[in-house]
Amino acid sequence: MELLAARKANREMERLLLGDGFHARTRIKKSKKVYSRKAKHRDEE
Repeated sequence: MELLAARKANREMERLLLGDGFHARTRIKKSKKVYSRKAKHRDEE
């Protein structure tokens, strides 16, 4: 039972830290919407 209580406490602390909803731990693919100076200005010139 201690393990279940520890997991629940960990989820509660993470929710308080990050807020409600899904938060990915790692990003697998870079989004087009993410600002990147090099990618943005290379195409325009």
